[in-house]
Amino acid sequence: MKRISLFILLAFVISWSFWGLKILVQADLIPNFIGLFGELGVFGPFFAFLIMLKLDNKSIKLTLKKMLKKEQNRNLILFVIIFPFILSGLSYLFVVLKNEIPFELGLSIQMIVPVAIIILFVGGPIEEFGWRGYLQPLVRSKYSVIITGLVIGIIHGVWHLPLHFIEGTVQYEIPIIQFILITILNGILFSQLYERSKSLRPMIILHWTANLSSAIFMYWMNNDGRIVLFILTAVLNVAIYGFYLNKES
Repeated sequence: MKRISLFILLAFVISWSFWGLKILVQADLIPNFIGLFGELGVFGPFFAFLIMLKLDNKSIKLTLKKMLKKEQNRNLILFVIIFPFILSGLSYLFVVLKNEIPFELGLSIQMIVPVAIIILFVGGPIEEFGWRGYLQPLVRSKYSVIITGLVIGIIHGVWHLPLHFIEGTVQYEIPIIQFILITILNGILFSQLYERSKSLRPMIILHWTANLSSAIFMYWMNNDGRIVLFILTAVLNVAIYGFYLNKES
């Protein structure tokens, strides 16, 4: 329990300290250039992961190699690439049809690849070294896979809290409770898939495509879109749980 608590404390302190700089800039309390360091906030879970490895006297190189093992289920890889776009696309399509507004992508075609590269390295996927790579095995040793996902989902959702007060972020546009609820569902989804793959590669890809699809299909700007995504994610979680349950019986 001490390792779990220390990791969470490190992840929060590191991320919130950097994001705090952006809030101070927004309030005109510090120079704008200092706020650039706020972009490092997303690396909090990764930095915490590296610190914990050092404290545990574990090799970073060997640990990363084990986490990123190459043996993969091709169907799982295909799933984590495609399904986020299906969920985000359907949620946005619902918004368009219900509100009778023009269908517009959040990114121009020529910007999709550059933004995808940016998201891969600084947009969230690297968090997975902390959440799933380090934290999940510790929590999973005490709880079921669903409870593990629930716990990490809550932690992950609350970790984003400062972003709800920073203009220009996705979280700034979303009510805190709504964001935490969808993050909990995502936590359960990620937990179930990581349980089957035991590799961080699919989780990194899933986090990447989830964020990228949200940038392309901006369902989250509308309450209807957020509700539809919540429902679709809940249904998907139930389907995945049932699929693996039947497979093991």
